[in-house]
Amino acid sequence: DKAAADKAAAEKNKVPDTYEDFKLPDGAVVDPADMDAFKPLAKELGLSQEQAQKLVDFEASRVQRLQEAQISGWNTIHEGWKKDALADKEIGGTQQKFDEHVGLARAAIKAFGTPALAEALNLTFTGDHPEFIRFFARVGAAIKSDGIVVSGNGEVSQASLADRIFPSHGKK
Repeated sequence: DKAAADKAAAEKNKVPDTYEDFKLPDGAVVDPADMDAFKPLAKELGLSQEQAQKLVDFEASRVQRLQEAQISGWNTIHEGWKKDALADKEIGGTQQKFDEHVGLARAAIKAFGTPALAEALNLTFTGDHPEFIRFFARVGAAIKSDGIVVSGNGEVSQASLADRIFPSHGKK
């Protein structure tokens, strides 16, 4: 009995000539070259298939936690940008004011940018950063066509351009 148990334990801890493919957690992706590089190291360290699998499991878990922490950190930064932009005194404060400035920013990007720029801003979320919105909104405002000057009661002003620009001009 003891001899059979010792033989089974020795077989279990035996360093294989060739390692079988290691099992990875669902969703885990590993470069095959990394696995090929790990196998000679495992052999050099005298690891059995089971021991090597434990190291693969440990590393896969560690990498997954690291990726989740990075994603969480990036999401926190991104959400902060969105909140800061909406609360910003120049470009936000109210949803209506914020939407107006985002519209100006989009107009600037459309006028001077390319679809690749818009894609990059969306892909990296930098388009949600208050400074990007501010910059592009200022450009959009600068290129915005002048509108009709409307009086307080909604009527189109009949005043000359000079009087509209310099309302106190000529008044004494």
